[in-house]
Amino acid sequence: MKIFISVDAEGLCGISSWHEADNADKDYLRFRRLATKEVNTVCSAIRFKFPKSKIVVCDSHSQGENLLIEELVPDIELVKGFPRPYYMMESIDSTFDGVMFLGYHSKIGSEKGGMDHSYSSSSIYRIKVNGKEMGEVELNGVLAGYYGVPVILVSGDNILGNDVKKHYKEIIYVTTKEGISRFSSKSYPLNKVYDALEKGTFEALSRIRKIPKIFMKPPYKIEIDFFTTIQADVVGLIPCMKRKSGRTLSFTVDDYCNFYRMFMAIILLASTAKTMG
Repeated sequence: MKIFISVDAEGLCGISSWHEADNADKDYLRFRRLATKEVNTVCSAIRFKFPKSKIVVCDSHSQGENLLIEELVPDIELVKGFPRPYYMMESIDSTFDGVMFLGYHSKIGSEKGGMDHSYSSSSIYRIKVNGKEMGEVELNGVLAGYYGVPVILVSGDNILGNDVKKHYKEIIYVTTKEGISRFSSKSYPLNKVYDALEKGTFEALSRIRKIPKIFMKPPYKIEIDFFTTIQADVVGLIPCMKRKSGRTLSFTVDDYCNFYRMFMAIILLASTAKTMG
C-alpha cells in the first residue's frame, strides 16, 4: 500500500485563525505539534492495517515548513519547503494507491468556512475550471485523478464537509470542528477527533478500490478573478492570457499538469504584484 497525504492548516482541530499557524507568532510551535499529531494519527492507522506501507506526507501550508519531522511516525517521507512545481501535491504520481487531504478548508466565499480561500488568500478571488468554481480539494483532487489515484479521505470543518459530501459522496470525510465565522470555530475534543481520524482512515482503506477518482475531461478552460487589477495587469503579461475584465483573465490548456504548474507561477506573480504602487 502506498499513500500520499497532503496536509494543510486551516481545517485542523484547535486552529481558528492564521495567527496560530504563522511562524512569526508565539503559538506557532503549538500549531506544529497539533498538525504533527493529526498526521501521526492517520499514519499510525495506515501502518496498523498495512505494516509495510509506504507513506509520503506533503507539508502544504504556507512555506511548507510546519510538521515536526523528528516527531513523525518512523519511515515517513516528508516533502517540505518552497517553491515546488506541484506545491500541495509535490511527489504525487501514478504509483500511489490513494490520496488523503488533512486539515483542508472550504473555497473562498464559503459562509462560515474557517479561513476560506482558494490557494491564495491575497491574490485569488475565484478560479473556475471548465465553468466549475474550484477550491483546493477539487484542484488537488483532479491532479490526483490525472495520475489515476483516488482521493479517499478528507478532514476539515463542517462547511467543507458539506461541500465534499454533496459532490463526492464516496470520499470518507472527518469533521474536526464547526465553522462560526471566517476566524471563529467550535473545535471538537482532540481525543474524539483523533478517534474519528483513525476510524475514518480504516474505512477509507477498506473502500480504497471502490472510491472513484476525481476527473475532469480536457481541454481545461481556466478563468481566474484576482483581488486587484494590478494583479491581473501583471499576470496578463503572459502571452496566452486573455483579459475578460479588469480583474479577470482566462486561458486554455490541454494538459492538467501544465495548468497546475502554471497556476503556481500565476499565484507567485500575483503575490508580487500586490506590493506594487
